[in-house]
Amino acid sequence: MFKNNLAEGRGRLILAKGDYYEGEFVKDLSHGYGKYVSPEGEIYLGYWKDNKQDGKGELIFSDGSRYEGEFKEGKKNGIGKLSWQDTSYYEGNFIDNYFEGFGLYVMRNSKIYRGEWKKGVMEGIGIFNWPDGKIYKGYFKNDKKNGIAIYIGKNGNKYEGNFKNGKQYGIGRIINNKGFTQLGLYLKGKRIKCLNENDFREDIDKLNKELEEINKKIEENKFFKDTEEIVIKFQKQNSIEINKNNENEKENENNISEKENEKNKTKKKKRKKEKDNNDNIHIKIKEKNELDKNECGCLGKKKKGKKKKNKSESGIQINENEDKDK
Repeated sequence: MFKNNLAEGRGRLILAKGDYYEGEFVKDLSHGYGKYVSPEGEIYLGYWKDNKQDGKGELIFSDGSRYEGEFKEGKKNGIGKLSWQDTSYYEGNFIDNYFEGFGLYVMRNSKIYRGEWKKGVMEGIGIFNWPDGKIYKGYFKNDKKNGIAIYIGKNGNKYEGNFKNGKQYGIGRIINNKGFTQLGLYLKGKRIKCLNENDFREDIDKLNKELEEINKKIEENKFFKDTEEIVIKFQKQNSIEINKNNENEKENENNISEKENEKNKTKKKKRKKEKDNNDNIHIKIKEKNELDKNECGCLGKKKKGKKKKNKSESGIQINENEDKDK
């Protein structure tokens, strides 16, 4: 539909590269609800304002990933969810296409980060969960653990202290699963010195205060409360998958064991057969040797009989003497 030579109302616009827009127009501009298909195969379904995506919409990329959420001036702005084909996804706030503010990121390996973001990287306060039960609560900078934090290992041991570039750094303490505490000095993730708490009371008081602030920020932030159920859900799924994988591994081990037993049985049979064959060969060789020995014994007697020709030999001697006398 046209009005004063300008597209108005619903219509379809096919562009030079083969991409097209189908939806509502106002004064020749995409405005209202519409669908756009790019030359690369990307599809946008949602609201437009002055030829730009604006409002709620869904963007499906050519690789199968998709964004569902809010747009402003043609960019992802506001609350939305970006999902990838490998099952990982980010759900939270966007500013100008970047993860910004608070958001939840579930990775394909079931690791989960929920917390603050800045221009697409983890930065600020957050919680990082591993599928095996490890937890990090504290500060991040440029996608790495950085600042005061609480780290709980899968065995229940706890580290409270500072991190730098993803590793323990400075003064921190280990509290094991039995409640024993050890203060230490850390460098690049390793404890290089044990410290006496009585000599570092001011540092410990400062550490305790900063840890209290972290816990308070997390407890009072609605975002962390709302996302807790998602983490619990994934942990249950991981637990089921881990158990299933363990059962499969056990079954595979049993199958391998059965196959090994069969192989061993076959090898034993083969060795027994070879042994029997060797025994038969030895018996035959032994019999042949005995036979040869018997034959040699008979020949020996005949030779012995020939050797007893002393008379002939004496006779020759006599004849020789006789000749000499003559």
